[in-house]
Amino acid sequence: GILTDKEVRLSSRQYRHTERGLGRRLSAASQTASPLARHVYANGAEEIKSHQFFRGIPWSQMHLMQPPFVPRVRENQSITKYFEDEKDIETDDSSSFLSIKERLESEGEVAEERARALLGAHYDRWVGERIAREKRELGIEDCSDGELQRIKEHFGADYEAWKADRIIQVCEERGAEPLTSKPKKEKKRPRDRLLRDPLVGKKVMEIRKKGAFFGYTYRRPKPITLGQDGSRSRQGSRRPTILPVQGDES
Repeated sequence: GILTDKEVRLSSRQYRHTERGLGRRLSAASQTASPLARHVYANGAEEIKSHQFFRGIPWSQMHLMQPPFVPRVRENQSITKYFEDEKDIETDDSSSFLSIKERLESEGEVAEERARALLGAHYDRWVGERIAREKRELGIEDCSDGELQRIKEHFGADYEAWKADRIIQVCEERGAEPLTSKPKKEKKRPRDRLLRDPLVGKKVMEIRKKGAFFGYTYRRPKPITLGQDGSRSRQGSRRPTILPVQGDES
C-alpha cells in the first residue's frame, strides 16, 4: 500500500533519490557503513501531508491549535475513564470512583482517614456499598443500618468471629459456597466496542492480529568481521565455490 510498500509508499522524494544512488554505487556491505544510508531528511512526510486524504489540514499551525476533544480529567482521576464500559461512564465521576474503589479493595483493611482522603465526595457512596454488601453476607438485607450498628455494639470485640460463623451459616442455608475474605476479581470485558461485539468480535481480533506488524520485516544482522587493516564490515559466511588444492605430501 501507499504507507507500507517500500517501492510506492508515500514519504519524501529525497529518500528515493538516495536509495537509487546508493543502489548503483555501493555494495550491500558499504551501504550499512555509509552515512547516507542512515540519514534522516527534514520534511520526510511531505508526500503524506500533501495527499488529498489530508487536504485542508493546516500542518504548520496544528501544534498551536486547540484539539477538537480535550479529556476532562480531575484530580486523582484516571484517564481510562474514556475506555470503561458504557454503564460505567454515565457521569464524569464514575470511573474515578471505580478505580479508587478497586485500589482500596486490593489493600484490604483501610483506615477511615485514608479512605476519606482518597474518595473525597465518593466516600459516603463507598461506605453505603460496603454496608449493603455486609448485610447481604449476614443475611439481614431488610435490616436498617442502625440495626447493623447495634449488632456490632452488642458483640463488641467478638463481632468478627460472630460474623465469620454467621456467613458460613447463611451460605449453608442458601446452598452457596462461603465468601472468601477477598472476592474473586470479575473478568472485565474488552474496552474496545468492536471486540465486545458477539458477532464480529473474534473476526476483528483475527484481522488485527494479521495486520498488526504489516509492512515490518525482521532481518537478522550479519556478523561483523575485522579486516587486516582494522576495518569492520558486515558479511555473511560464504560457502567455498572452489575446493582448495592439496599439496603433495612428499
